[in-house]
Amino acid sequence: MAGSKSKMKGIMDSLRNSVHEQGGGQSNQERDEKPKSMPGAFKHRLETLPTHATPRKNELKVQLKIDPQRCRIWSDHDRRYDLLNEANCADLIEGFRAQGQRIPAIVREITDDPDHEYEIIVGTRRHWTASYLGVPYLIEVQSLTDQQAFVLVDAENRQRKDISDYERAVFYANALKQFYKTQKEMAEAMQTSTAWLNEYIALAAFPKEVVACYRDINEIKVTHSRKLTPMLKDSKQRQRILERAKAIKDQPLDGAGVLKALSEAVKPKRGGGVNFSKDYTLDKQKAFSVSKSGKGGLNIKIDPKFEGSLDALLSLMADAVRENI
Repeated sequence: MAGSKSKMKGIMDSLRNSVHEQGGGQSNQERDEKPKSMPGAFKHRLETLPTHATPRKNELKVQLKIDPQRCRIWSDHDRRYDLLNEANCADLIEGFRAQGQRIPAIVREITDDPDHEYEIIVGTRRHWTASYLGVPYLIEVQSLTDQQAFVLVDAENRQRKDISDYERAVFYANALKQFYKTQKEMAEAMQTSTAWLNEYIALAAFPKEVVACYRDINEIKVTHSRKLTPMLKDSKQRQRILERAKAIKDQPLDGAGVLKALSEAVKPKRGGGVNFSKDYTLDKQKAFSVSKSGKGGLNIKIDPKFEGSLDALLSLMADAVRENI
Protein backbone atom coordinates (compact mmCIF):
# COMPACT_ATOMS: atom_id res chain seq x y z
CA MET A 1 0.00 0.00 0.00
CA ALA A 2 2.82 2.40 0.92
CA GLY A 3 4.58 1.66 -2.38
CA SER A 4 1.39 2.35 -4.30
CA LYS A 5 0.88 5.71 -2.58
CA SER A 6 4.51 6.66 -3.26
CA LYS A 7 4.10 5.77 -6.92
CA MET A 8 0.88 7.81 -7.19
CA LYS A 9 2.56 10.79 -5.51
CA GLY A 10 5.35 10.62 -8.06
CA ILE A 11 2.85 10.60 -10.93
CA MET A 12 0.95 13.63 -9.55
CA ASP A 13 4.21 15.54 -8.98
CA SER A 14 5.27 14.86 -12.56
CA LEU A 15 1.88 15.99 -13.86
CA ARG A 16 1.99 19.21 -11.85
CA ASN A 17 5.50 19.96 -13.12
CA SER A 18 4.38 19.30 -16.69
CA VAL A 19 1.36 21.57 -16.34
CA HIS A 20 3.45 24.33 -14.78
CA GLU A 21 6.00 24.19 -17.61
CA GLN A 22 3.26 24.35 -20.24
CA GLY A 23 1.33 27.17 -18.55
CA GLY A 24 3.92 29.49 -17.06
CA GLY A 25 7.30 28.96 -18.66
CA GLN A 26 8.90 31.11 -15.94
CA SER A 27 12.22 30.56 -14.24
CA ASN A 28 12.51 30.16 -10.47
CA GLN A 29 13.91 33.68 -10.32
CA GLU A 30 10.94 35.10 -12.25
CA ARG A 31 8.45 33.26 -10.03
CA ASP A 32 10.13 34.45 -6.84
CA GLU A 33 10.37 38.08 -7.94
CA LYS A 34 7.88 40.46 -6.37
CA PRO A 35 6.90 43.67 -8.15
CA LYS A 36 8.46 46.75 -6.62
CA SER A 37 5.24 48.69 -7.02
CA MET A 38 1.68 48.11 -8.10
CA PRO A 39 -0.51 50.66 -9.89
CA GLY A 40 -3.28 51.89 -7.59
CA ALA A 41 -6.26 50.88 -9.75
CA PHE A 42 -4.87 47.42 -10.40
CA LYS A 43 -3.96 46.90 -6.75
CA HIS A 44 -7.53 47.81 -5.77
CA ARG A 45 -8.84 45.29 -8.31
CA LEU A 46 -6.73 42.53 -6.79
CA GLU A 47 -7.73 43.38 -3.24
CA THR A 48 -11.47 43.52 -3.97
CA LEU A 49 -11.77 40.45 -6.19
CA PRO A 50 -14.12 37.95 -4.45
CA THR A 51 -12.78 34.53 -3.51
CA HIS A 52 -15.38 32.59 -5.45
CA ALA A 53 -13.66 29.50 -6.86
CA THR A 54 -12.97 27.04 -4.09
CA PRO A 55 -11.67 23.79 -5.62
CA ARG A 56 -12.79 20.40 -4.44
CA LYS A 57 -10.40 18.51 -2.20
CA ASN A 58 -7.48 17.03 -4.15
CA GLU A 59 -8.69 18.78 -7.35
CA LEU A 60 -5.81 19.53 -9.74
CA LYS A 61 -6.10 23.11 -11.01
CA VAL A 62 -4.61 23.49 -14.49
CA GLN A 63 -3.28 26.91 -15.48
CA LEU A 64 -2.08 27.70 -19.00
CA LYS A 65 -0.88 30.69 -21.00
CA ILE A 66 -2.48 30.61 -24.44
CA ASP A 67 -3.36 32.70 -27.47
CA PRO A 68 -6.58 34.55 -26.54
CA GLN A 69 -7.98 33.66 -29.96
CA ARG A 70 -8.36 30.07 -28.73
CA CYS A 71 -11.15 31.21 -26.38
CA ARG A 72 -14.74 32.31 -26.92
CA ILE A 73 -17.03 34.13 -24.49
CA TRP A 74 -19.75 32.09 -22.77
CA SER A 75 -22.96 32.98 -24.59
CA ASP A 76 -24.83 33.47 -21.29
CA HIS A 77 -22.27 35.86 -19.81
CA ASP A 78 -23.51 39.07 -18.19
CA ARG A 79 -21.06 41.42 -19.88
CA ARG A 80 -21.44 42.91 -23.37
CA TYR A 81 -18.06 42.22 -24.94
CA ASP A 82 -18.73 44.72 -27.74
CA LEU A 83 -18.88 47.53 -25.16
CA LEU A 84 -15.34 46.93 -23.88
CA ASN A 85 -12.76 49.55 -24.82
CA GLU A 86 -9.57 51.27 -23.67
CA ALA A 87 -11.48 53.41 -21.18
CA ASN A 88 -13.30 50.69 -19.24
CA CYS A 89 -10.29 48.34 -19.38
CA ALA A 90 -7.73 51.01 -18.47
CA ASP A 91 -6.96 49.49 -15.06
CA LEU A 92 -6.18 46.10 -16.61
CA ILE A 93 -4.12 47.59 -19.43
CA GLU A 94 -2.05 49.41 -16.81
CA GLY A 95 -1.66 46.26 -14.72
CA PHE A 96 -0.81 43.99 -17.66
CA ARG A 97 1.88 46.40 -18.84
CA ALA A 98 3.34 46.78 -15.36
CA GLN A 99 3.49 43.14 -14.30
CA GLY A 100 1.54 40.93 -16.66
CA GLN A 101 -1.72 39.12 -15.97
CA ARG A 102 -1.60 37.96 -12.37
CA ILE A 103 -5.14 36.59 -11.96
CA PRO A 104 -6.13 33.77 -14.34
CA ALA A 105 -9.45 33.74 -16.15
CA ILE A 106 -11.77 30.82 -15.39
CA VAL A 107 -12.58 28.77 -18.49
CA ARG A 108 -13.93 25.36 -19.38
CA GLU A 109 -13.01 23.10 -22.26
CA ILE A 110 -15.40 22.86 -25.23
CA THR A 111 -15.60 20.34 -28.06
CA ASP A 112 -18.43 21.74 -30.20
CA ASP A 113 -16.51 24.60 -31.82
CA PRO A 114 -13.75 23.98 -34.39
CA ASP A 115 -12.46 27.54 -33.96
CA HIS A 116 -12.10 27.56 -30.15
CA GLU A 117 -10.90 25.21 -27.43
CA TYR A 118 -12.09 27.05 -24.33
CA GLU A 119 -15.11 29.02 -23.16
CA ILE A 120 -14.56 32.00 -20.87
CA ILE A 121 -16.71 32.00 -17.73
CA VAL A 122 -14.87 34.68 -15.73
CA GLY A 123 -12.33 37.03 -17.28
CA THR A 124 -13.82 38.73 -20.34
CA ARG A 125 -12.08 42.05 -19.61
CA ARG A 126 -8.81 40.18 -19.14
CA HIS A 127 -9.42 38.49 -22.51
CA TRP A 128 -10.09 41.84 -24.21
CA THR A 129 -6.96 43.32 -22.63
CA ALA A 130 -4.73 40.39 -23.64
CA SER A 131 -6.09 40.61 -27.19
CA TYR A 132 -5.64 44.39 -27.27
CA LEU A 133 -2.02 44.18 -26.06
CA GLY A 134 -1.20 41.08 -28.12
CA VAL A 135 0.02 39.07 -25.13
CA PRO A 136 -0.73 35.51 -23.91
CA TYR A 137 -3.90 34.95 -21.91
CA LEU A 138 -3.57 33.24 -18.52
CA ILE A 139 -6.42 30.79 -17.92
CA GLU A 140 -7.45 28.27 -15.28
CA VAL A 141 -9.37 25.32 -16.68
CA GLN A 142 -12.27 24.09 -14.55
CA SER A 143 -15.10 21.64 -15.07
CA LEU A 144 -18.33 23.62 -14.59
CA THR A 145 -22.01 23.11 -15.35
CA ASP A 146 -23.98 26.05 -16.72
CA GLN A 147 -25.59 26.62 -13.33
CA GLN A 148 -22.20 26.61 -11.59
CA ALA A 149 -20.92 29.00 -14.25
CA PHE A 150 -23.81 31.38 -13.58
CA VAL A 151 -23.15 31.46 -9.83
CA LEU A 152 -19.43 32.01 -10.49
CA VAL A 153 -20.01 34.92 -12.88
CA ASP A 154 -22.51 36.54 -10.51
CA ALA A 155 -20.10 36.24 -7.57
CA GLU A 156 -17.38 37.85 -9.67
CA ASN A 157 -19.38 40.72 -11.13
CA ARG A 158 -22.35 41.57 -8.90
CA GLN A 159 -20.65 44.50 -7.18
CA ARG A 160 -18.89 45.80 -10.28
CA LYS A 161 -20.04 49.22 -11.46
CA ASP A 162 -18.86 48.77 -15.05
CA ILE A 163 -21.70 46.37 -15.83
CA SER A 164 -25.01 48.12 -16.36
CA ASP A 165 -28.14 47.28 -14.40
CA TYR A 166 -29.80 46.30 -17.67
CA GLU A 167 -27.01 43.88 -18.67
CA ARG A 168 -27.23 42.30 -15.23
CA ALA A 169 -31.04 42.12 -15.47
CA VAL A 170 -30.94 40.29 -18.81
CA PHE A 171 -28.31 37.93 -17.40
CA TYR A 172 -30.54 37.09 -14.43
CA ALA A 173 -33.68 36.69 -16.57
CA ASN A 174 -31.91 34.25 -18.91
CA ALA A 175 -30.53 32.28 -15.97
CA LEU A 176 -34.00 32.04 -14.42
CA LYS A 177 -35.40 30.57 -17.64
CA GLN A 178 -32.59 28.09 -18.12
CA PHE A 179 -31.37 26.98 -14.69
CA TYR A 180 -34.07 27.50 -12.06
CA LYS A 181 -37.71 26.61 -11.51
CA THR A 182 -38.60 29.65 -9.38
CA GLN A 183 -37.20 33.04 -8.41
CA LYS A 184 -37.04 31.84 -4.82
CA GLU A 185 -34.77 28.94 -5.77
CA MET A 186 -32.56 31.26 -7.78
CA ALA A 187 -32.40 33.90 -5.04
CA GLU A 188 -31.34 31.25 -2.53
CA ALA A 189 -28.56 30.07 -4.85
CA MET A 190 -27.41 33.68 -5.21
CA GLN A 191 -27.74 34.31 -1.46
CA THR A 192 -29.96 37.33 -1.99
CA SER A 193 -33.63 38.23 -1.46
CA THR A 194 -36.46 37.39 -3.85
CA ALA A 195 -37.59 41.02 -3.79
CA TRP A 196 -34.15 42.24 -4.87
CA LEU A 197 -33.99 39.70 -7.70
CA ASN A 198 -37.55 40.49 -8.80
CA GLU A 199 -36.61 44.10 -9.54
CA TYR A 200 -33.96 42.96 -12.01
CA ILE A 201 -36.27 40.40 -13.64
CA ALA A 202 -38.82 43.19 -14.11
CA LEU A 203 -36.17 45.47 -15.63
CA ALA A 204 -35.25 42.77 -18.16
CA ALA A 205 -38.92 42.65 -19.19
CA PHE A 206 -38.94 46.31 -20.33
CA PRO A 207 -40.52 46.53 -23.81
CA LYS A 208 -38.03 46.97 -26.66
CA GLU A 209 -39.53 50.42 -27.40
CA VAL A 210 -38.64 51.57 -23.89
CA VAL A 211 -35.11 50.17 -24.04
CA ALA A 212 -34.54 51.78 -27.45
CA CYS A 213 -35.38 55.29 -26.25
CA TYR A 214 -32.37 55.30 -23.88
CA ARG A 215 -29.23 56.58 -25.56
CA ASP A 216 -27.02 54.22 -23.53
CA ILE A 217 -27.90 50.97 -21.74
CA ASN A 218 -25.76 52.14 -18.82
CA GLU A 219 -28.49 54.71 -18.12
CA ILE A 220 -31.23 52.08 -17.72
CA LYS A 221 -31.33 51.75 -13.94
CA VAL A 222 -33.05 49.20 -11.73
CA THR A 223 -34.66 52.16 -9.96
CA HIS A 224 -36.46 52.91 -13.23
CA SER A 225 -38.03 49.48 -13.03
CA ARG A 226 -39.53 50.30 -9.64
CA LYS A 227 -41.34 53.28 -11.11
CA LEU A 228 -42.27 52.09 -14.61
CA THR A 229 -43.12 48.42 -14.03
CA PRO A 230 -46.41 49.12 -12.17
CA MET A 231 -47.47 51.44 -15.01
CA LEU A 232 -46.52 48.92 -17.68
CA LYS A 233 -48.79 46.34 -16.09
CA ASP A 234 -51.81 48.54 -16.85
CA SER A 235 -52.77 48.14 -20.52
CA LYS A 236 -53.82 51.77 -21.06
CA GLN A 237 -50.81 53.21 -19.29
CA ARG A 238 -48.53 50.78 -21.12
CA GLN A 239 -49.81 52.02 -24.46
CA ARG A 240 -49.18 55.65 -23.49
CA ILE A 241 -45.66 54.80 -22.34
CA LEU A 242 -44.88 52.98 -25.59
CA GLU A 243 -46.18 55.91 -27.64
CA ARG A 244 -44.10 58.34 -25.62
CA ALA A 245 -41.03 56.08 -25.92
CA LYS A 246 -41.30 56.17 -29.73
CA ALA A 247 -41.73 59.96 -29.66
CA ILE A 248 -38.61 60.63 -27.59
CA LYS A 249 -36.37 57.95 -29.13
CA ASP A 250 -34.17 60.48 -30.92
CA GLN A 251 -34.37 63.17 -28.25
CA PRO A 252 -31.05 64.07 -26.52
CA LEU A 253 -32.24 62.95 -23.09
CA ASP A 254 -30.18 61.32 -20.38
CA GLY A 255 -31.54 58.39 -18.35
CA ALA A 256 -33.26 60.61 -15.80
CA GLY A 257 -34.84 62.62 -18.61
CA VAL A 258 -36.19 59.48 -20.25
CA LEU A 259 -37.69 58.27 -16.99
CA LYS A 260 -39.35 61.64 -16.45
CA ALA A 261 -40.77 61.76 -19.96
CA LEU A 262 -42.16 58.22 -19.78
CA SER A 263 -43.64 58.81 -16.34
CA GLU A 264 -45.33 62.02 -17.46
CA ALA A 265 -47.09 60.13 -20.22
CA VAL A 266 -49.34 58.56 -17.61
CA LYS A 267 -49.67 61.36 -15.09
CA PRO A 268 -53.07 61.40 -13.34
CA LYS A 269 -55.65 63.46 -15.16
CA ARG A 270 -56.64 66.86 -13.83
CA GLY A 271 -59.97 68.24 -14.88
CA GLY A 272 -60.32 65.60 -17.54
CA GLY A 273 -56.98 66.35 -19.21
CA VAL A 274 -53.41 65.09 -19.26
CA ASN A 275 -50.42 67.22 -18.31
CA PHE A 276 -47.18 66.87 -20.27
CA SER A 277 -44.38 68.82 -21.88
CA LYS A 278 -41.69 67.66 -24.28
CA ASP A 279 -39.07 69.17 -26.56
CA TYR A 280 -38.45 68.51 -30.24
CA THR A 281 -35.14 68.98 -32.02
CA LEU A 282 -33.93 69.47 -35.59
CA ASP A 283 -30.30 69.17 -36.66
CA LYS A 284 -29.24 68.68 -33.02
CA GLN A 285 -30.78 71.96 -31.85
CA LYS A 286 -33.97 72.55 -29.93
CA ALA A 287 -36.73 73.58 -32.33
CA PHE A 288 -39.83 73.89 -30.17
CA SER A 289 -41.68 72.46 -27.20
CA VAL A 290 -45.17 71.03 -27.00
CA SER A 291 -47.15 71.11 -23.77
CA LYS A 292 -50.67 70.49 -22.56
CA SER A 293 -52.33 71.30 -19.27
CA GLY A 294 -55.66 69.94 -18.08
CA LYS A 295 -58.44 70.33 -20.62
CA GLY A 296 -56.56 73.00 -22.53
CA GLY A 297 -55.34 72.52 -26.07
CA LEU A 298 -51.78 71.98 -27.23
CA ASN A 299 -49.28 74.76 -26.64
CA ILE A 300 -46.40 75.00 -29.11
CA LYS A 301 -43.49 77.27 -28.27
CA ILE A 302 -40.79 77.78 -30.92
CA ASP A 303 -37.30 78.21 -29.52
CA PRO A 304 -36.11 81.75 -30.33
CA LYS A 305 -32.56 80.45 -30.98
CA PHE A 306 -33.65 77.98 -33.66
CA GLU A 307 -31.94 78.71 -37.00
CA GLY A 308 -32.90 75.67 -39.08
CA SER A 309 -35.08 75.16 -42.13
CA LEU A 310 -38.58 76.63 -41.88
CA ASP A 311 -40.06 73.85 -44.03
CA ALA A 312 -38.49 71.18 -41.83
CA LEU A 313 -39.74 73.00 -38.74
CA LEU A 314 -43.32 73.15 -40.03
CA SER A 315 -43.21 69.47 -41.02
CA LEU A 316 -41.99 68.43 -37.57
CA MET A 317 -44.62 70.61 -35.90
CA ALA A 318 -47.35 68.92 -37.95
CA ASP A 319 -46.04 65.51 -36.84
CA ALA A 320 -46.03 66.70 -33.22
CA VAL A 321 -49.64 67.87 -33.43
CA ARG A 322 -50.81 64.58 -34.93
CA GLU A 323 -48.86 62.69 -32.28
CA ASN A 324 -50.34 64.54 -29.30
CA ILE A 325 -53.93 65.41 -30.14
